[in-house]
Amino acid sequence: MKQAYLAGMMALGLLAMAGFSEAAISVSLTVTERAQVERTGELAAGGVPLPRGAVKDVNSFVVMNAQGKAIPAQFTVLNRWPSDASVRWMLVQFPVTVGAGKSQSFTLKQGGHNPRPKHTLSVTEGRDVVTVDTGVLRFTVKKQGFALFNTVTILDEAGRSLKPGPGLCGDGFVVKTLSGGTYTTAGDADAQVTLEDVGPLRATIRVDGRHKEPSGRSLFSYRVRIYATAGSRAVRVQYVFAHDEGPWSSEPVEVKELSLTLKPRSSGPVTAHLGGTGKGYVMALDGKGSVRQLVKTSESYALSGALTGSGPAKAAQDLNLGWCALTGDNLSVTAAVHWFWQLYPKAYTLKGNGELKIELVPPDAAEPAHIYRGMSKTHDLLFVFDSKKVPARELAVGFQKPLFVKCPPAWYCQETLGMGLLVSSDYEGTRPEFAQFVKVVDEGFNKQIDYIHQFRNRVVDPARQVDSYGMIHFGDGFHHATGSGHRNLQWDNCYYSYTHLLAMQFARTGNDRILDTLREAATYEGDSGIGWDSAEVAAPRVCPGAYHIGGFSDFRNSLSGSWNFYKPIGMMDLFYLTGDRRHQDAALANFNWTLTHDGYDIYHNPRSVRAGLRALVHGYLATGNESFLYIAREVARKTVRFYRTHGHFAPIRNSRFMCPNALEGLCAYHE
Repeated sequence: MKQAYLAGMMALGLLAMAGFSEAAISVSLTVTERAQVERTGELAAGGVPLPRGAVKDVNSFVVMNAQGKAIPAQFTVLNRWPSDASVRWMLVQFPVTVGAGKSQSFTLKQGGHNPRPKHTLSVTEGRDVVTVDTGVLRFTVKKQGFALFNTVTILDEAGRSLKPGPGLCGDGFVVKTLSGGTYTTAGDADAQVTLEDVGPLRATIRVDGRHKEPSGRSLFSYRVRIYATAGSRAVRVQYVFAHDEGPWSSEPVEVKELSLTLKPRSSGPVTAHLGGTGKGYVMALDGKGSVRQLVKTSESYALSGALTGSGPAKAAQDLNLGWCALTGDNLSVTAAVHWFWQLYPKAYTLKGNGELKIELVPPDAAEPAHIYRGMSKTHDLLFVFDSKKVPARELAVGFQKPLFVKCPPAWYCQETLGMGLLVSSDYEGTRPEFAQFVKVVDEGFNKQIDYIHQFRNRVVDPARQVDSYGMIHFGDGFHHATGSGHRNLQWDNCYYSYTHLLAMQFARTGNDRILDTLREAATYEGDSGIGWDSAEVAAPRVCPGAYHIGGFSDFRNSLSGSWNFYKPIGMMDLFYLTGDRRHQDAALANFNWTLTHDGYDIYHNPRSVRAGLRALVHGYLATGNESFLYIAREVARKTVRFYRTHGHFAPIRNSRFMCPNALEGLCAYHE
């Protein structure tokens, strides 16, 4: 029976290798609203896999709504099959109007006319600035002295200027250390601006540089991606910093404050708006007044200034917490931070003079942020500049649950092999004797997800009454309620292939909660599960870095010399599914590490064979670089020689349980 099952899987593989049918592709797509707010013309995005040999040019596609009418869409190649350069994954984006908690159906087809959007999106690169015009919003980005929005102008439907919006203060993102240093993105005159993924519906501007003092001394690199959408006054900003300079050390840089301040061109009184659990807050401010919302621990938030009070955070898990807005006679700006309470401490400060400050690390946090060598941190922000005098609450709340374009499970799996030799849970070819096995696996996976979420939601460090450093993490570390034993930090997240398993199980089932878990886990993994350095090489962290089953409690802020991990696979999976290039950045850096390090330690770690071979194979699929296959071939040969010489894969007792891992790696390479 097992042989019959494997034969069926191999037949699927041979079908893909032989090429796909010449018939035009047609795929059902679904977009579901899960934040319980109405969405109007909001851009939905999702990765769509394609069979090998089927598509060379994505411009042949259109998206049809439920009425059979073509709607504006944008198609971006994310990955190609290395063997013939046909498209393996593409990102599909299109505007969606959907009610709270409702779903809309669409069809992706080859052939037909892709209509132009109502508003023209333009990106113009000048000598000193990049100008972005969405049709209803125009903003500029300085090439030197990056301070996010240099100017912002709100436009009417005809593209005429209505009024100026807020501009960013001259310092941009500001990092203040406990030792007294102040470093800013605006202080770097050598930042690099790249136009990335510019299309008819969405454009991405990427900025790379370092935070610098006026003296020129630098601290932390940064990468900012600014996403603008045609016909929208909402701008998404992804800000990533990395401690990638200096010697490896167990002593961190202690960050006292990390902030971004918007200073609008306003006159007259303003009104502050703040989201909260179960309700929102509104307060009129005079020129000297202010109001502040602080999430000091994940458990609660507190208000101060013109408003006082508090409310639950983690216990409520309310998506209404995490946004704020300022409105006035010539002012309306809304700001939101993704995972506001999950990635505490965080704060907003709004002033009567129209100043809006986002505190990604508040100066009055319980302790400084300990940023260790090789650590990175990703923050996603949303800004909405509107001519109306009301905050864009629905957009801010929806930002916590982005609209995702989802394919049927069969399309992710057996119909395209986009996730490898994998069949969906509803696969009709499953033999009856295996049906119960599939059911047990799927139900067990759901129970495991429930258990991890439930346990994580009550993990609190008793000494500080906070979770581990405000990190979202899973795997062998989530259950250690006492913290890490070193300054409230956990490194041991997503051990082995957890994120890759999440991606495969989402593909098999279409379970949105599994995708949510993958987003959280892979984001943490790309920030702290690997170690970044100035050469853009990201090696896996030593595991155990903090606590791990077996009782290793010494803190070690160092890298692994073995292929004990294959974290990059899950990160690349998430890039394929969402198109978020932050996950591609992290995955490729870690893949490339395997090209420069031996990582072969079969004597102590037979699992390194599995981890290494799988990572190398996926590195080849991600890049087409045959160096990955060359190293994989050498690893496979060494493994076979080792077994023929010693008659086993595990000469030491502690490694016996890893033997199947080595066999699985050889099977992956054979495929």
